[in-house]
Amino acid sequence: MSMALRGRAIAGVGGQPGARIFVARMQAELLAIDGFYMIAEEIDADLHDQSAQALLNEDRVTVTKLP
Repeated sequence: MSMALRGRAIAGVGGQPGARIFVARMQAELLAIDGFYMIAEEIDADLHDQSAQALLNEDRVTVTKLP
């Protein structure tokens, strides 16, 4: 059984915009990379419970499904 990411995940603190967050099952309340944030309501509903990655793209947190 794969574990879900619940709650908050923060990466890239201190000027690391290339940081990423990888999850087996997306259930996050908040994602933050290098000071930029995304809350659960902004994450595409199709990604809920799916394996995904979060990354910073043009100063915006983006979440994409992993294969």
